[in-house]
Amino acid sequence: MKKLKEERTKLKNFGMNWPESVISEELLYLKITPDSSLEELRSIGSCYVGISLRNRFFHGNVFPRLLAWIDQNFERCLFVLGDYIERFNYMLFDNCQSSDAGLLALAAGQEFMSKIKPSLTSLGGPKFSIALWREILQTKEFMRSEQHVKRLYLNNDAFKTSLQGTAQTYLKRQTLRNRKFSVSSTEALQLCSEYLLEEIAV
Repeated sequence: MKKLKEERTKLKNFGMNWPESVISEELLYLKITPDSSLEELRSIGSCYVGISLRNRFFHGNVFPRLLAWIDQNFERCLFVLGDYIERFNYMLFDNCQSSDAGLLALAAGQEFMSKIKPSLTSLGGPKFSIALWREILQTKEFMRSEQHVKRLYLNNDAFKTSLQGTAQTYLKRQTLRNRKFSVSSTEALQLCSEYLLEEIAV
């Protein structure tokens, strides 16, 4: 356990940017799990994985290995495909209006699904289930959660400050990576804040 904690610290300090070629089984485990032992996680029996379409971890050779690892260690797993939430990124980086951004995000999600379906079917079959982002947004549970989160954002200064701080950190990180925004700094902060509010509510 001590060794895992040490490796997890190294991984965080490295910025989670390990190249695919050096991601071992242990590093794969460290990248995707909370601060718990594998035995603790297995005892739960199920897992949840949120998929970000712009995260390279979910593309290439690593993701099939993740599926195989889950198949070996859990009885069932829910994947939440963050497709529709990508509309915020299309507005932020690609100069898209809201309606066009939504269509592009859904198309990107469909493309991703077509690529991973064979792996899902061949490995886990029924034990793997997928929830699409826009479908979640249409549920009563999400609507209640969204109202609560937005009310908290409007009425709790500490929560609002913390969320906007997270948004600003993300924007600074993109600037350091020389990514160009297609909106003003004020609009960029607003889009990032809306992204986080929706993500938290889900």
